[in-house]
This record gives sequence, structure tokens and C-alpha cells, in this order.
Amino acid sequence: MAQLFISYSRKHPVYADFLMEDLERDGYSSWIDRSDIIGGEAWRQSIYNGIESSLVMLLIVTEESLQSEVIREEVAYAIEKGKACIPLIMQRLDTETVLKHWNLEHAQAIDFVADRRKDAYAKLLLSLKKLMDTWGPLEKQIDRLNHFSTKVRREAAEHLGASRDIRVLEPLIEAIQIEPDEAVWKAMLWELRNFPNPTALAVVAKIADSRKVYNPGKLTALRVLREIGVDHDEIAQQLLRMLVHYKRDWNEQIAISEVLYRFSDPEVKDAGLHNLFSLLKSDDENARANAAAILGKLGDLRAIPMLEAVLAKDEDSDTRKMAEQALVILKDNDG
Repeated sequence: MAQLFISYSRKHPVYADFLMEDLERDGYSSWIDRSDIIGGEAWRQSIYNGIESSLVMLLIVTEESLQSEVIREEVAYAIEKGKACIPLIMQRLDTETVLKHWNLEHAQAIDFVADRRKDAYAKLLLSLKKLMDTWGPLEKQIDRLNHFSTKVRREAAEHLGASRDIRVLEPLIEAIQIEPDEAVWKAMLWELRNFPNPTALAVVAKIADSRKVYNPGKLTALRVLREIGVDHDEIAQQLLRMLVHYKRDWNEQIAISEVLYRFSDPEVKDAGLHNLFSLLKSDDENARANAAAILGKLGDLRAIPMLEAVLAKDEDSDTRKMAEQALVILKDNDG
């Protein structure tokens, strides 16, 4: 198994050649594509296999690599598979722009131009050592996801989630897909909140939007989306559709509304807020009380007149109590 996958532009192979030689001298094995012909399913599959079989992707960053669609696909696949990615900047480029280009804003780039090559390479070795040293304990926890004990499986999922290590995401998702115990399954799903990653979001959003009559993970999935603080247009539209579909379930209405309120798009945000306003007029006193509590938590001052109306007119004591507490919070924020 190769430890490292080296992604590079063929217009500058020298960077990859020198890097591979140095790394092999320091004891690391590398996977690098040397094919003369690019394209076709067999070639693409060999690239994907190389990424899957490696622990870390080293991304050699040049002007040419930024323009390469092949490299964009490689990086996207590595992210999807939960691989650690270290961008190595080899030309004078803006680091922030580089990371944003490949959706690697959370990655730690190493600049071989700003630093002396020797110093930059030393930083790379330190990063690799840290990644390799931490992999052994994580691999043990991944194995424990298949343990016969529900307690052990749950603890393993919690440990992996707490690590926030992107490399554990794929095995965690695989475990979620086959976990037979409902309580453990929910616990595993909840741990995805630690991975604000497109792959994790897709899994969570699919569970949240499942139309099964019995979907025990729906609320957990919505809470994960809320914790991550999602801000993706596609998920926003999915949640807005769910708002209509689950009109009769106030519990899910509140959970969806709270997630929607966390979006930066004003229209999406307002859809969540106004749905909570409508729940203040629900025939169900539990819906009214919980909507009032959430409005206090969100801290939006536009809720003040709505809550004052509840306090003045609602006959349910619990609802009035929640409205009163929410108003105290909001007026403190306003003061």
C-alpha cells in the first residue's frame, strides 16, 4: 500500500520527480501516475485506485495544476474518500486563492517559495509524521466499528468523530450504512457533525429527506445539518421542500426551520424564521411553546412583537412561559 499519492501537472514533472526521490529516501512510498496516455475509464480507475490505496495526497501546486481539470477531479475524489491533502506550493501564488480553488480551505499548505526548500521540506516531513503517527490508533478504532458489542461500536464512532480526522470519514459512513442497532446508528450519524464535508453533507441530507414512514434518523440528521452550519444552495432547496412536505409534524418543522435560519441567504433565513412565526399560531400548544423557545435561542429581534402577542393572547401557561423567557433573552440582546 502506497502511503502517499502525488498529484501534479505533467507540464512540470520535475517537481514530482524530486519530491518522490526525497520522500523515498526518507522512507515513504508514493503512488504517481506515469501514463503516457490520459483519458479513458481504465486510466481514470487506476487514478482512483491509487487515491483509495494511499493515506495522504500531496498536491503539487503550479499555475498549470490550477488549470488542470484532471487534477481538479483527483482532488475532488480524494476529498470524497476522506483523504488528508497537503498542498505544496511550488510557484509564487496566493495561498488563500489556491486553497479555495480546490475547496481545501481547511488544509495546511506548505509554501516551497516563501520558505527555503529545505525548510519547507522539513515542514512536510513533520506533517507526514504527525499524520502517520495518528493513523495507527484511528485504524484500531475503525476496526472496532465492526465489533459484536454495541457499546464498543458506539464508543469507536465517538472516538473517530472527536478526532475530526477527515481520513476516518469514509469508514464511518460505511459503518452507518450497515449498522443494525438503531441507537448506535443514530450515534454514528450524530458524529458526522464533525465533518463539514460535501460527502458527509450528502449522506446526512439524504437521511433527512427520506420519505420512509418510519425514519428514526430524520431529527438526528437535521441536528447534524444545524451543527455543521450548512450553507449550500442545494441543501437549502431540499430543506425548503421538506418544510412543505412535513407540514403536519411540528417537531420536524421546528428542526428544519432552525437549520434554515443558519443559512446566509436572507430569503432562506427568513423562510425558517417565518415558519417559526406561523407555528406560534398552531393548534398544538407544544408546537407553540417549542417555537417560542427556539425564537429566543435564535436571537432575532423581529420575533419580539410575535412573542408579545403570544404573551398577551395565548391561554396555555407553558407557551406563555416560553414566550416570556424568549422575550427576556431578546430584549437583553437589544439593550
